[in-house]
Amino acid sequence: MPDHEIECAVDFNLNDDSQSISALIHRMAGILGDLESPWHLDLSKCHYFGPDTVAIVISAVLESRRRGQVSRVTLPVGPPPLAAFCEFSGLRHFLNGSALPNAENPENNTLAARVITKARTNDADPIALLVGSYVTMTDETAEYLRMCVNEVIQNVEDHSKSAIGAILSARYLQNRGEVRVAIVDRGVGIATTLKERFPRLADSKLALQRVILGGSSAKSKSNNMGQGISNLFAIVAKNFKGNIFILSEDAYIGADSGIINLLAKPLKTRFPGTGAFFTIPVT
Repeated sequence: MPDHEIECAVDFNLNDDSQSISALIHRMAGILGDLESPWHLDLSKCHYFGPDTVAIVISAVLESRRRGQVSRVTLPVGPPPLAAFCEFSGLRHFLNGSALPNAENPENNTLAARVITKARTNDADPIALLVGSYVTMTDETAEYLRMCVNEVIQNVEDHSKSAIGAILSARYLQNRGEVRVAIVDRGVGIATTLKERFPRLADSKLALQRVILGGSSAKSKSNNMGQGISNLFAIVAKNFKGNIFILSEDAYIGADSGIINLLAKPLKTRFPGTGAFFTIPVT
């Protein structure tokens, strides 16, 4: 195994949006593309990141461990809210084996990241409980939240072939009255999966455009109807006027404030897997 450590420093803030996460993936190009060399990700100069970053970083660390790679991540020591988030999000736990954060701490507004290897109907319950400790959600909102999480995780189980499963991270932002959710796998990607059934599918951009329109399924399970991602977009964008973006392989597609952009955009760096990130108002 090569002993040269790949250095990757992220010296900008990472908001939970497509531009920031695209920039993070581009900065992590050496880590994402190299399957042998040890690597070091330095986040110490960041002043903000959220569940999207947490899910991506943990997925990279777990995949590296699975492959026998050595990995290091340097976390910020401040500002205090970000240092606390590194603790409550479970990021420190996954990186150095520290104790799981105390979910009952009154200052906690974050769900500790979880690895999910099999879809279950209660996967979203911890997020609903977290949000419910701050605001009273309607039954309809709670059910839609569960549907969003379940759609993504079921897709991971059915299609992704991700050896590490899915990483789920979430945070409730009280000052904005919204919950942010990130689910990341390190599988084969949406385009690769669909090409097994649609050999003429040109690229990842076209694959993402097709899945949000619905009706395009790899049929890896007999009951797949190809509506999972389409349903997710409909709930987040149309029902909640929220934000969502899906990235997979070398493209991403999304919706801002309920407006869906049907044209997928290219990623500068290929992401090995799929990430689903959405924000919905819960007040």
